[in-house]
Amino acid sequence: MPLLFPTLFSGGAGAAPPEPAKIPVSFVDGVALSNMTANGVQTLTLATHQPGDMLVAVTGNRELNAPPALLDGYTEAVSGVSLGASASGWRGFRLQTKIATSASETISWTGAYGFLIALRGARNVGRVGRTLWAAAPASNWAAPQLYDLDTSGVGFLLSGLAGGEGVTSVTAPWQLLAPASTARRFAGFLAENALERGPHARFAASGTWNATFWSVEFLPFPPAEVVLPPGAWRLDASRTQAGYAAWRGGMTVVNSSGGTDYQGFVPTGRSFSTGKRYWEVECAGEYGANANYNGYMGVASAEQVAQWGSGNAIQFGSIGWRGNGDIWSSDSSATGSRKLLSRPTFGKGAVLMFAFDPATRGLWIGKDGVWANHPDTDAPTFASKAGSVWYPALQGREPNEGGTLRSLASRFSYPVPASCIPLG
Repeated sequence: MPLLFPTLFSGGAGAAPPEPAKIPVSFVDGVALSNMTANGVQTLTLATHQPGDMLVAVTGNRELNAPPALLDGYTEAVSGVSLGASASGWRGFRLQTKIATSASETISWTGAYGFLIALRGARNVGRVGRTLWAAAPASNWAAPQLYDLDTSGVGFLLSGLAGGEGVTSVTAPWQLLAPASTARRFAGFLAENALERGPHARFAASGTWNATFWSVEFLPFPPAEVVLPPGAWRLDASRTQAGYAAWRGGMTVVNSSGGTDYQGFVPTGRSFSTGKRYWEVECAGEYGANANYNGYMGVASAEQVAQWGSGNAIQFGSIGWRGNGDIWSSDSSATGSRKLLSRPTFGKGAVLMFAFDPATRGLWIGKDGVWANHPDTDAPTFASKAGSVWYPALQGREPNEGGTLRSLASRFSYPVPASCIPLG
């Protein structure tokens, strides 16, 4: 709890002065296009801000497989293209920033959608996320969750979409940006942040469409580097392909732009060859497109990791647990095959439990506190016949799939089995 002003000086003249007040980044004003039916030369002017405010321009187009050009003097924060099945399904967008040098700003671009807003107190872009939908789900849509947000209470979150048939509501504490025209086809939502893991923007849409979603954190100072607790295992940044976005200091990987059937896997940077280890994987939450993941989570052998670059981690003794409940593996370079079926399924928000014994090459699996086979009392769920050095591995095979590695006992959701030791 913060100390009251009189308390700070109760120790006499030598007491430390109070810290300067932290002023949160705030929304000033904005202008937006109405819903446009075709691309054209568009212009917006904002004249209610002041020099020093951060200008945020979001520009978008229709039926083009590329974002609009970068505005002169602006710096890109995030851009993307929706997963259209044909030319009529594409929506390209670009979010870009600039520090205002005058009290009037005019932007021009070729496109169909866009808005220009001003944020007071913002000087830096913090965490950035982007996710893709191939089509609208039956319930509300969700913008990407950002990890490792600043916790001092000064941050500002902005989320939005390119695509969709219209937005009708947004869950608190998010608010639709004014004017109301931004709620059609190209929406913006905002919220002040004081949490480690920011709130999701969930919103109701009036129709179905392909869409690209983004979230951006704005700060008055540069974002802090994420420092992991001593002993925590990271995923191997050198083996994170371009289609993956990584957060939480290297513990999380999500398929943000790898597309459909993106088979690349991400192993940990460290390996183990002795000791029956326990770890957890928290599947990417809320915004995942699939109830059951298409990809694999599990353990990869050193031989498999040496072949890294594409493909699934289910060869050379590696064992992959698929979201539909199947167990896949191969003891050689041959393509992995399904060894077991009807094990627990998993998808967005699930916490997966793993135990692996290098001595027997046996893998035990569980989900949300319930083991399929208990490591203390049961035979492993599956045991391979090859490999001696092992790496936990994560995969995001479809858009928005992925997860966060937990290697320390202090981060686990469930007890470590008596026969196991924590991975980290």
